[in-house]
Amino acid sequence: MINDCETSLEVSKLNYEALAAHCLAATHPREKRRPPTELERYEHVKDGTIRFLFEHDCVATPAQLIDFFGFSHARLTKILGDLEADGLVLRQNDRADRRRVIVHLTDKGLEYAVQKHNDMLKRMTALLQALGEEDAQHFVRIIGRLSELNMHPGDF
Repeated sequence: MINDCETSLEVSKLNYEALAAHCLAATHPREKRRPPTELERYEHVKDGTIRFLFEHDCVATPAQLIDFFGFSHARLTKILGDLEADGLVLRQNDRADRRRVIVHLTDKGLEYAVQKHNDMLKRMTALLQALGEEDAQHFVRIIGRLSELNMHPGDF
């Protein structure tokens, strides 16, 4: 009787390592994607900076951006310079403390951020519709749970 009990316990244990291997194989297929180019990665970083500003009332300090993204000061200076040259952000000295710089989204930057947000919303809507009602609800629940655990698909 003890052996039967032990066997049933072993069968009921979930093999998380096997599930993880299956998940990795499904989310990182070898033949489906080429790695992003340096330019694509840089554009992604610039878009992330715009999104951060959009989600923070269109204003942030360089220190906030460095803290959030982990950029070096030199890298952030380059990113902001490029975004400023594109007319998407504006750097200004704080009126109360001239040593402090404030980064603002311009009207053009805000339009760009709204367009990117709407594009992402359309893609996510299409993904959820393709999953179907039940799987879409499970997916949203699991993504919410990962967020609660402060884990994102790119973190693992």
